[in-house]
Amino acid sequence: MRMRLFFWMFLAITLLAALPMAARAADDEPQELFVINEERPVPAYTPDELPAKLALATEKSDPEAQYTIGAMLYYGKLIEQDKFKGEKYVKLAADAGYVPAMTQMAIINMDRESHTLALDWLFKAVKEGEKNPDPWACYLLANYYDEGKHIFKSYPKAKELYDTAAKGGILNASLKLGFYYQYGKGVEKDLKKAIAYYQYVGEYGHPEFQLKVAQLLQVLYGQMSQTTENQAEIFKWQLKAAELGDHTAIITVAQAYFEGMGVEKNYPEAIKWYSKAAEDGHVDSMVKLAQIYTNGVGTPIDYEKAAKWYMKAAENGSAEGAWNLGHLYANGLGVPQDDNESKKWFARSRTLGSTR
Repeated sequence: MRMRLFFWMFLAITLLAALPMAARAADDEPQELFVINEERPVPAYTPDELPAKLALATEKSDPEAQYTIGAMLYYGKLIEQDKFKGEKYVKLAADAGYVPAMTQMAIINMDRESHTLALDWLFKAVKEGEKNPDPWACYLLANYYDEGKHIFKSYPKAKELYDTAAKGGILNASLKLGFYYQYGKGVEKDLKKAIAYYQYVGEYGHPEFQLKVAQLLQVLYGQMSQTTENQAEIFKWQLKAAELGDHTAIITVAQAYFEGMGVEKNYPEAIKWYSKAAEDGHVDSMVKLAQIYTNGVGTPIDYEKAAKWYMKAAENGSAEGAWNLGHLYANGLGVPQDDNESKKWFARSRTLGSTR
């Protein structure tokens, strides 16, 4: 009985001791990588070109013409969609050794989840295109190696193929390489190289993506020595996202200008960005803007504007906005002096959770 009790106590202690280690291991695990919406371009002929190219495809068995017409038919680009006939033309070109057609055959088989056939075509496309690689064939085959599905997992092989795909202009391949260098997957961990890849990709991203680049850089720079230059680089990407309308970035940029994080303090710019955030419905920005006008930070004191933003904040559930609005009514600042209104807003602030 004692031995059994000792065993369970020992097991419990061992498990409890392992919990912090497990938590740390989880923290070190790579985070899920976001993906750019990037599609392989579909080739097409103009209506004027089509009759002659169709003759080339059917009468002369021209692989480039067969592939292009096949892709147009398969996707219904500029002509009526016919997947069966489209695949037939593409396969003729692929069988003739035309690398883009081989890649397309792989994609067709991936769409129908015939991964063994898809891999066969990708291997052929990569081998045939050694001198003039098809970036998409390299990228798609790299994904198979990266995920380890339907083929053995190999980060080094994936990395080699992502390199080729990235040189061919596929942004998701560059993004993957940044991820690999960030976590040391198939390569030696190198945060500077990871940052370089993320910066490169960020130049082409939409607002949400540019904000994610800023967030990634913030994480990476957090693992390195903190410098003014690092903070400025993070701010650059936050500003890019804000200028393209990302709501989260707008708030972050306003705070950065107000506090001087990664950029020199600039109260007029802070007011501009806080105003955008407040107009978008961000309650904390409404309160911040009201405080700025109340205290005259970077702008003349303006109690009317302060009252306007405290009112909007209070109406949107801000206890602080309601309490400050009550204070303005009590003292007749920016609004007519009114004890009843003051009491109403003080009571409202307590209802919303204020302990004042």
